[in-house]
Formats: sequence, C-alpha cells, structure tokens
Amino acid sequence: MTTGTSIPDQRLHAVLARLKSVQPDGSGFKACCPAHEDHDPSLSISAGDDGKVLLHCHAGCTFDEVCRAAGIDQTELFPEQRQRRTAKHRMVATYDYHDGMGVMVYQVVRYEPKTFKQRRPNGSGDWTWNLKDICRVLYRLPQLLAASLDELVCITEGEKDADNLINRGFVATTNAGGAGKWKTLSEDRALHGRDVVIFVDKDAKGRAHGRDVASRLCGKARSIRVLEMPGTHKDVSEWLEAGGTREELLGLISAASAFDPAAGNEQDQGDGDDKHSNGSHASKLAHAARNVKLIHHDEVAYAIVPGQKGGLDCLAIRSRKFRNWLASLYYGATGAVPPAQAVADTLVLLEGKAFYQGNAEPVHVRLAQQNGTIYLDLADDERNVVVISSEGWHITNEVPVYFRRPLPDAHPRVDQRAGQRQIHDVSNAASAVRSQSRGHSVCPARCPRPDDRREQRRRGGARQPEPCA
Repeated sequence: MTTGTSIPDQRLHAVLARLKSVQPDGSGFKACCPAHEDHDPSLSISAGDDGKVLLHCHAGCTFDEVCRAAGIDQTELFPEQRQRRTAKHRMVATYDYHDGMGVMVYQVVRYEPKTFKQRRPNGSGDWTWNLKDICRVLYRLPQLLAASLDELVCITEGEKDADNLINRGFVATTNAGGAGKWKTLSEDRALHGRDVVIFVDKDAKGRAHGRDVASRLCGKARSIRVLEMPGTHKDVSEWLEAGGTREELLGLISAASAFDPAAGNEQDQGDGDDKHSNGSHASKLAHAARNVKLIHHDEVAYAIVPGQKGGLDCLAIRSRKFRNWLASLYYGATGAVPPAQAVADTLVLLEGKAFYQGNAEPVHVRLAQQNGTIYLDLADDERNVVVISSEGWHITNEVPVYFRRPLPDAHPRVDQRAGQRQIHDVSNAASAVRSQSRGHSVCPARCPRPDDRREQRRRGGARQPEPCA
C-alpha cells in the first residue's frame, strides 16, 4: 500500500487494512465504502487533530453503518486516553431519532451502568455530543406518521419501553431525555387527533411526567388515558419481561381511566350555589382547553382543534361547532355534561385570550396562497386540501394555512362527482403557478373548460383557445 501521508498512526492504518481500493487523498485516504456497493471510492479516512480516526461516506452511509460493515469497534478509532476514560461505561444500545422524511437528526446512546448521552451527526463521519440548535422530534416519527389515525398510540418514558411495545405490535413513541423533557419537543403534531395511552413509571417523577405529557396533549389528542402497571413492576418493560402478554396489556389499556385535567388542580364546590358550581366547571373547561391554539382574524376569534377524521379545524370560538367540541372535551375528561353557563363563561375567556394573547393570522375560505403555492380546500370530512405549486399538485390534510370551518353557506362543499370540471380548474391554477415561476406572463383570460368549448361549438361560435399548458 502506498501512503501519501506522513501521519504514523497505527489506529489509522489498522482501519485502512480493513478497507478495499485504498488510495491517498490529500492529507488522508479514500476507499470503497463497505456499507454500500461502491465502485468509485466514496469513503474518506483521515486522522483528526485529537488523534481519533475520522470516517465519512460521501454517498450518505452513516458512521455506524460503515463501522458495522467493516467490522470496526468504534473504540478502536479513539486515542487510548479516550478509551480509558470511557472504559467504565459500556455502550449497550443506540436509539435513532428521525425527522418526518426519515433522515436521522440525532441519536440517544445508552450505557451500562445505566446512563444516557445524546449526539448528532456532524457531516464528517463523526458525532457532535450535544443537541444544540437541533429540532427535537418524537421517537419513531416516520412509523408514527405512517400509522392509521385509528390506531392507539402508546407513549412511554423511554426508548426501551417504546421498542418493547413496538415489538409486540403496538404503535409507540417517546421523547429524548426521559422524564420532564417532553417540553423540549419542537412539536407533537403527529399525535393530534389520535387516541393515546401514557405509560408512567411507578415513582413520583414518572407520575409527574405522565401528567405533564397528558396536560400538554389535552385538547390536541382525541382521547388520553394514563396507565401505571399493576403490582410491583416499575414500568411496562419490567411487566412484559415478567410474562405479560399483548392481550393482557390491551385489557389493562381498556380498563384505564380517561385523563382528568382538573384532578389535583381544581376543587369542586360540591353542593354550593350555582354561582360557585359554574365557576368551578368553567375553570375545568378552561384548564382542559389550555393547550388549544388561539388566533384572530378580521375581528373574529378562532381556535385550532383536531378534526374528527384527521387534519385540523379552524373554528370560530362563537360557532356552534366549537361550543360542541368544548363540551365534548369536557365530557371526555370528566364523564359529565358542563352547565350551559360554564360553557358561555369559558367562551368569553377563550375569545379574550385569542384577541389579546393569540396571534393575528389569516383564515381563508376555500382558497389560499402562500409563498407561491396555492391551497384549494376540498371541504371534505378528511380536511383534504389540493396543494398546487410549480412542481405540480397533490392532496394532503397537513398544510401551513388555516381554512375556516364550517364553510359559510355561500361556499358550498366541493361535489366530488363534478370530476372533469374541477380537475380542469385545479390544472388551470397549476399552469398559472408554473408560468409565474418560469417568468412567463399568465394568460389574462380564463381558460375555457371542456364543457365550455363543447357549448361554444354547438352554438357555431368561434373556436375557443385550448387550455394553457
């Protein structure tokens, strides 16, 4: 092997000996990456300033994947001083956190004796051992997004518990950092509109964490249950290791009580007069809805709540639909019907918060445009929206704009049977966006629909122009 570097580092050359097609490359080397089929060497190998060996696959393979494929123990890549310093703690597991597109953004590392560290790829085949300026995501987020909205989601206090539940056919997630760290999540939108059960560890810290998570999801998740394992088992993993089965766990989940947001926070006035009773119920209602996003637009206050079949509803706080949603939220948490005066008092409170604490954000009816993208609300039960951009169009129920629900009478819902006419309108709008993005002018005349041209020909009129391409 010809070396093009003067670094007499035994660790570096021990790594090079395990690779193929090694050749000098600047102050280091390059070789074929063992983690993928590589005919044009794409793996860079070099020695860092602190003596550690750096590996970076330019085709996108991760540091762990390269080490596993080459049979390299990661401790071999660090100076002896670093090895001695970490010898007391043995790495036993790693838990990858991916964003919604499946890209790993950071990793939690578990050691024995039990301790945890967090790290993120630095883009050079190594790790940065902190999560500074990194968006915190839910564990197993891609799998959570792919799961049906009808599937129950289990929320645990750690990755080991989540994986044990996933291995038994459940949908499960958690947050990095353990108890008390749910608040560090960048967002929890993947849980909105879902039925969730929160597994709490059998200690004061675990119970407080479970209550914190439930409180933060109140008004967002469709239903919330909190479950502490029976007997002396401290968590769900210990219960499963003791012989608990999936069927038994489903029974425990079904028997778990719904989360009561008012328990421990508000006290009823019992058989006192109506004034005190209504005040207590209004406090419970306000507490249950405290995590609902409130905004205002054109002198109207709105609340953003989960849709029944997915997506989000933007409801005017004074609308009957929001009033019904608020009553349903209270009933789901307490099993009781809120007094009408308590609902009215809560609406006044939420409306005030929307105007004075909420942001002023546009609320659209059927059609919106933002940053060159057009959004067409289909007004169906699934909250589907046609997204039209210079790249084409697709349908989704997750968009960055708000549409008013329910629609005003002057704007009827889309008739899905209208077919060709509506698709033509969508295509016409997409053509306009494409033309603008290419620097072309947009045809000032409305392009005729297919049935418009047929009617024109039937009457013997001049031929209409073809639709814009």
